[in-house]
Amino acid sequence: MILSILLTFVLLFVLQQTVIALYNLYLHPLARAGFKGPRLYIAFPILRYIAQCRGIFDQQMVQFHQKYGPVVRYQHDELSFTTAQAWKDIYSHPPGRAWPKQEIRPPGAVPNIVLSDEADHARFRHALAPAFSDRSLTQQESLIKSYVNLLINGLSEEAEAGRDVDMTMWYNLATFDISTFSAS
Repeated sequence: MILSILLTFVLLFVLQQTVIALYNLYLHPLARAGFKGPRLYIAFPILRYIAQCRGIFDQQMVQFHQKYGPVVRYQHDELSFTTAQAWKDIYSHPPGRAWPKQEIRPPGAVPNIVLSDEADHARFRHALAPAFSDRSLTQQESLIKSYVNLLINGLSEEAEAGRDVDMTMWYNLATFDISTFSAS
């Protein structure tokens, strides 16, 4: 009796996963829109996570883009783009139209660029904008590269010594160095 119930649950699970995979491959809105990508990744999202754990996901994405072009559907609801225009289309907004803001600042918190009203946010953006201009970033490129190289060299030394690495600490240190010394 228990074996038949267990077998029923297993069969129902397999049926459910098959229906989900078929939906993701053929009926999902991104599939109907014609976005191409690796069918196994689209049908079984676990494969992406396995590739990420193995550290080969980025290399596979390069291969996918070589095979499928500048737009790759690599999961049922995710797309990857390789063009500069896509970056502008996704992350910019038309002039004169601001992103909607929600004030969620805790009581007594100091205003900052993330948790602020429209007026404060505009003031912060105006103050920070020169640091993120193309000219400014081009001038700071060699400095940023030097800190990234320090990060890579430090991580390489730790790896060669066989030591465990606290990546959060290393990234925090690198981010601190880049943001502190590029601002001066």
